[in-house]
Amino acid sequence: MGFEIDMFRYAVMSSFDELAEFRVMVEAQMQEVEQLERSRIIEEFKLFVPKDHDEEESLLAEQNTELKILDRKFKMTYPRISRYSFLTMLFMHIETNLKAICVEIAKRKKLKYRVSEFRGTIFDQAKVFLIKEVSLPPLPPARWESLANLQKVRHCIVHAGGRVMDSRDKTDIKRLTKQNLGLTITPAMFPDLTEDDPFVDANEGLLQIEPAFCINMLDEIKSLFGELFEKAGCFGPDHVVRVD
Repeated sequence: MGFEIDMFRYAVMSSFDELAEFRVMVEAQMQEVEQLERSRIIEEFKLFVPKDHDEEESLLAEQNTELKILDRKFKMTYPRISRYSFLTMLFMHIETNLKAICVEIAKRKKLKYRVSEFRGTIFDQAKVFLIKEVSLPPLPPARWESLANLQKVRHCIVHAGGRVMDSRDKTDIKRLTKQNLGLTITPAMFPDLTEDDPFVDANEGLLQIEPAFCINMLDEIKSLFGELFEKAGCFGPDHVVRVD
C-alpha cells in the first residue's frame, strides 16, 4: 500500500485555494474595521455637550455626514480596491499557471511547446496548443467565455482604472452588469448635481464588484483547470490518494 499525489497539479490548484482564503480573510477584516470606525465616530460625538437645540442639530448633522462618508468608504471604495486587487492577481495566476500547464504537458508527452509558434494572447496560444498539438477534447465554451469576461473586467481595472466609459470593452461590461453576475456601475453620490457644479464625485461611473462575482469567477477558473488536468491524461491526483 502506498500514496499518490501529483505535486505539480497540487501546486497549481492550491494556489487558487490560497487566493480564495486570502480574499475571505480581507473581507472579514474590512467588516471588523468598519464596526470599529463606526463606534469611534459615535463615541467621539458623545464627548460634545451641545449648548442649545441648534448646536445639537448641527452636531447630529455633522455626525450623520461622517457616518455617510464611512458607509461609502466601506461599502464601495475599500471593497472595490480589495476586489480589484483580487481579480488582478487571479488573472495573473491564470496566465502563469496556464502557460506552466502547457509546458508541463509538452514535457510529459514529449511534445514541443514554443510560445513564438502561436499567435494571440496566452489563452489563444494555450487553446491552439491543447487542441492541435495535444489533441485535447474541447472544453465547454462557457469555460472560455468566463475567462474572456474576466479578461475584459481586468482590462477595465488595469487600463481604465475601473472607469467603465474609458474602457475599450465598455459595451461588453455594461452587458455583464445586467446579467446578475455581481457587477454594477457606481451611481452618483449626489444625483441632483448638474454638469456645471464644481463638486466631482470620484467614485461615479466606476465598476463595482460584489463578492459573488469573485467567488463564481474563481469557481469557474478552478473547474477549467480541473478539466484541463483530467483531459490531459498525464497528471495524477491533486490530493493524497491511497494506492493498494
